[in-house]
Amino acid sequence: MRVILVFLFFSCQLSSALAQKGYSVIYTSIGDQFVTITVDRKSVEIPPIVNRLVFSDSMSFCYRLEDNVKDPLRKSNNFGNKLVHNAMLYNSNENLGYAVEAWPPGKQEYLIRQEYQNENWQFVSETKEILGYSCRGALLVSEKNDSTLVWFTDSIPKPFGPGKFFGFSGLVLEFQNQYSKTHMKATTIEAGNFQVVMPKSAMIVSQEEYKTIMQNQ
Repeated sequence: MRVILVFLFFSCQLSSALAQKGYSVIYTSIGDQFVTITVDRKSVEIPPIVNRLVFSDSMSFCYRLEDNVKDPLRKSNNFGNKLVHNAMLYNSNENLGYAVEAWPPGKQEYLIRQEYQNENWQFVSETKEILGYSCRGALLVSEKNDSTLVWFTDSIPKPFGPGKFFGFSGLVLEFQNQYSKTHMKATTIEAGNFQVVMPKSAMIVSQEEYKTIMQNQ
């Protein structure tokens, strides 16, 4: 009986570990890049941007929360079958990204295929801790002298990140982009049974094909 109980215990532990093979990460914009604007003679403060990244074995799905607060997919653990406008899918096996065009609702949904080239990232010697994870830095300077700084952790060895920050040896937890004046940092990380798949209803097209389709509508 004792042997059976021990076997059942380790079986449950193994099942739980296999179930929690995905992650959900919330990123929030930080810094002073946001300003107060005037709308109808009233001052309106632009709130921080909040993105959610969900990934499993080889696929990730990144999207912005509605009004920077409401999560349109909060009740789901399966991502990809339902698309969110301006989201981003990434397949690490093929190194292909797909920008989601799902507007207006109810119309044909498109995945705009994007191939990513290896950039000339320079790895920095400094490290920093984010949410308890030790992170390494990588710096990219463009031809126009605009810089992008990324912090990623090898403790979660998955090549995913928010937006178009893919391909590092670990999960990206923070980035600063000088050109777009964007600075986002992970605020929560949750492990769980998250699955990401390619949508069946969306049409996969290139950027040129999508422009032609829009011009002919």
